[in-house]
Order: sequence, then structure tokens, then C-alpha cells
Amino acid sequence: MEDVSVDEDEGAMTFVMNLSHPVDGEVAYTVTSARIGGTATESDDYGRFVSFGSASISIPAGQTSASLQVTIVDDDIDEEDETLEIGWRASTGSLLVETATVNVTGTIVDDDTRGVTVSETALPV
Repeated sequence: MEDVSVDEDEGAMTFVMNLSHPVDGEVAYTVTSARIGGTATESDDYGRFVSFGSASISIPAGQTSASLQVTIVDDDIDEEDETLEIGWRASTGSLLVETATVNVTGTIVDDDTRGVTVSETALPV
């Protein structure tokens, strides 16, 4: 899974989990709300994607990828770019031999401009 960067007005951010080759069984990762961080705030900057305390992404047997889409809120507030940091952990019973952890960052690039601009001007004397 790689870091993602999207403009605020794109509507969604997609995280893609990839395997180097197909495997015989499902590979699953979960995230709990305790493993979510960054400067972005749920509801203000992105939509809820963790329900009932966790979210998961699963790559079915024979496949090499799966994705998770997170809705982005396009507000009218001029602010710094914001981040959504997610820590994924291999699910119990997954085909992964080791308990693997994947940390990714999604960056929401602000697209708003300042409402007031002040600039110096010259006055004739």
C-alpha cells in the first residue's frame, strides 16, 4: 500500500493494497479507530470509513489487489494541506505468515484561496 495525495475537490481518496503475485487464500488487513491519526478530522475533512470500531480490506484468493475508498469533504475553508494516517495490521487467519503492519498516509491538498488579500500600493504625492 502506498501513500496517496489528492486535491480536496476530487471527492475521494483511494488506497490500494497490492500483492506481488496471487495466493491461494484471502489476504486481509484491518484497521481500528485507534490506529488512525494525522491532521485531518473525520466529518470535517473525510467521511467515516471505520464502522463498529474497525475497517478491513481483503484481497481474494487468486487476486493481487484490493482497494479502500475514503470520501473527501470539499470545504470552503482556506487551510494547510491535511493528512490521514492509517495503520493496517494483518488480520488473524490471514495467509500472511508474519503479523505484518502497513502504515500509509493520505494527503488532502487544500484547494481554497484566502478571502482577503492585502498588498502594498504606491500613492501619488
